[in-house]
Amino acid sequence: SIKDSYLYINGTLSSTAEIIIEDQYLLRLEIYDRLNNTMPPWIYAYINASKYSGSLIQVFLVPEDYRIRVPSPINGFEFYSYWDGYNETTRDIRIIDSDKSYRIWYRIASKVEIDKIEEVISYNNISRVDILGCLRDYYGYGIPYKNITVSITSLESGLTWTYNVTTQADGKFVLRDLEIVKGVNYTICVKYAGDDVYVGSETSQTFSIPVPKAPAPIPVGIPWYYYLIIIITIVVTVLIVLYVYKGMKKAIIEHKKYWIREVT
Repeated sequence: SIKDSYLYINGTLSSTAEIIIEDQYLLRLEIYDRLNNTMPPWIYAYINASKYSGSLIQVFLVPEDYRIRVPSPINGFEFYSYWDGYNETTRDIRIIDSDKSYRIWYRIASKVEIDKIEEVISYNNISRVDILGCLRDYYGYGIPYKNITVSITSLESGLTWTYNVTTQADGKFVLRDLEIVKGVNYTICVKYAGDDVYVGSETSQTFSIPVPKAPAPIPVGIPWYYYLIIIITIVVTVLIVLYVYKGMKKAIIEHKKYWIREVT
């Protein structure tokens, strides 16, 4: 037993025993992301063949050589380095006569998304569209002021156009006034390259702006004066017919009178 920093060993004088006394020292591993948040509980590390889970690992070990191994990548996170700049996921250490403590950092997972492709202007077979999206971290927060590369490829011609935009304070970005040919399929690829804090990410999708259907022909209205002309034409025709008829009737009557006089 230990009391007041003294080790007491109890036994009988007639007994024989081998007493082995070993010192043990604390090995402490602290695992953080690059914003100094403790890593989620699914993180782990190996010390030799033994696996230990959690962002804070504390193990008492006897003096010996040990190997620390941490995973990368894991759930979108990637190992960055130890606090002292050591940047390998496997590290050999030696415990001799003191406790040891190590701090480990991981770059944070990111996710870039296309939220909407919005048509803002349309004329003939051309559309101008805005592409709206967002860059978020593992925790769901927007990542501000990061460069985003947007590539548009026409599946008809194979040509690709590349643009750069910057995320706003809330992680959102907009690529404005992009000219698109209606009825053509395009592939849009949005990419964030990452940096020393965040892991890069990308996404892509295919889209097209449909060609609008031609509107049904609108019946052409007949102007009112067309009807007036038709009516006048009919009236004139009827008058002419009546005039001719009266003239012919009069001529027939006159002819009959003449014929009767001749006979008498």
